[in-house]
Amino acid sequence: MTEHPTGHLSSSAPSMTSLPAARLAKLFPVLAGGALTVATMVGFALHFAGEVAYSTYLTQMGLQSSSFPQATDWKIIHGLFVALDQSMWFAGDIPLTRIAVILIIVTFPLVIAGAPIKQNRALRNRLMKIPYWARQPFVVYFFLTAVLASAAAGGSLLILGSTLPGIVGERFGALEAGSHLERLESGEFKAVSELWKDGQRLVQGEIIVTSADLIALYDMDSKTMRTIPREGIEVRAPPGMSAGIATAGD
Repeated sequence: MTEHPTGHLSSSAPSMTSLPAARLAKLFPVLAGGALTVATMVGFALHFAGEVAYSTYLTQMGLQSSSFPQATDWKIIHGLFVALDQSMWFAGDIPLTRIAVILIIVTFPLVIAGAPIKQNRALRNRLMKIPYWARQPFVVYFFLTAVLASAAAGGSLLILGSTLPGIVGERFGALEAGSHLERLESGEFKAVSELWKDGQRLVQGEIIVTSADLIALYDMDSKTMRTIPREGIEVRAPPGMSAGIATAGD
């Protein structure tokens, strides 16, 4: 009897545990790329919503948004708060019926194109009896109508998806500004600060936002929004008025 080498036979047989690992290794780049794409899109949407909310808030408060820039990371964080706050409104007021109709219009031609075809020779023979120049235009018109409807519906979804963060951010910023203005005009202040320069008090009120060069403050005496250059300004917070809610009569 001749002896067969066992090492060659055992090495040629693939391991059962190596097959899932090999498949996972092939799928990993696809999954990683998909996750990166989704994360990029979500980050862009949050950044856009945060930026629109912040600029809308400052504009409604009577301030120039370009004078008080916000860091990129804070825009994303602000956008996350916008998404969490407006999620209930989004779920309750979004036109789900219209979106469902648009999705049906987009997918209907694709479903029809991929549907299994059952040969109907009688119908085909009747259609083929129609002259080519009378039959073919209707076929082309039907195809163009399906393509244009799908393109219009797909474009509508794309526009809705790209503008929705801006719509939500604008609504959030307007609501926040309205709430804050109503509180300030009623004489309620979360924190009262005084701005001093050269030993003299210039104004007192609630600071709304600051930048490297400017301070935006609601003047509790004149009941106006003021923007003051920051150079040479000393900010003082009287004890008992820097925390909690103070009133104009305190």
